[in-house]
Amino acid sequence: MIKSLEILNNDSIALLEKHKLLLPLIKSELIESKLSTVTITDEDITNIKNTFIKRNNFKDIQEFKVFLKEKKLDEEELINKAIFPIKIKRYSLNNFGHMVESRFIKQKADLDLVTYNFLRVKDRNLSQELFFRLQDGEASFSALAIQFSEGIEKETNGLIGPISLNQAHPILKNQLLASKVNQVNPPVLINEFWSISRLKEIRSAQLNNEMKESLAQQIFEENIAEEAGELHVKILK
Repeated sequence: MIKSLEILNNDSIALLEKHKLLLPLIKSELIESKLSTVTITDEDITNIKNTFIKRNNFKDIQEFKVFLKEKKLDEEELINKAIFPIKIKRYSLNNFGHMVESRFIKQKADLDLVTYNFLRVKDRNLSQELFFRLQDGEASFSALAIQFSEGIEKETNGLIGPISLNQAHPILKNQLLASKVNQVNPPVLINEFWSISRLKEIRSAQLNNEMKESLAQQIFEENIAEEAGELHVKILK
């Protein structure tokens, strides 16, 4: 049990649960408890101040203090808000960094981004005609999508993405993966529509520092959700 939650009695627990506030409270206290182990140095605080001063075009620390006074803001509270994401990043990397590589491999297909041209029509003969016009360069993809397409891509000039490959229909996904950049793919039947696509770009995800931080934080959030759920059940017993 988290110490801060020990003050709750049966009545307060029932009231919080009635208004669906108990689980969010548990999550918040659980996060605060875990992040309390993260060390923040004086250098971190100085960097936070300097970043805030730079972003707001203040001349120096004095102008920063004047700003706080005019806006009736508490410096410590402001800094704590800025420190919060730093703590989450450090805690996540320290405790879940060793799990990042396997998570990256499992989610690679979701993390790769694809951009492609797309249009669809219900008339098979029309789809064949449009395919040949595109293949022969008689018309642009955007022009034909605007004029003929019967899906939401009509509003985006036939351009989709960048999006995760796994967001595409499995048939379209396989077709894009098998095609070359700027190759016009022949019509395929997808959900009653004859669909034509052309791959523009596949942006392969890289396990760089930014990706490591993102995946570590994802695992942290899952861990919090699981622990909070278990604690929620325990408190209600």
